[in-house]
Amino acid sequence: MHQTIDRLVRLVRSEFAEMPGLSLTECQAARLWHVPPAEAALALHRLVDAHFLARSGSGRYCRSSAV
Repeated sequence: MHQTIDRLVRLVRSEFAEMPGLSLTECQAARLWHVPPAEAALALHRLVDAHFLARSGSGRYCRSSAV
């Protein structure tokens, strides 16, 4: 599972880099990338911890500079 999450983190990072205005909830991210909600949440949280993404007060994830 570790490799799967690492791959997902790279995918999520590239998607947000290509579309700077992208803003998703955990559920939307899971549907978009066809992964279980827990895996989507883990990938998003890792990118928040890396300061690449930020989570808004409404629970949406976007590029950290866009919050």
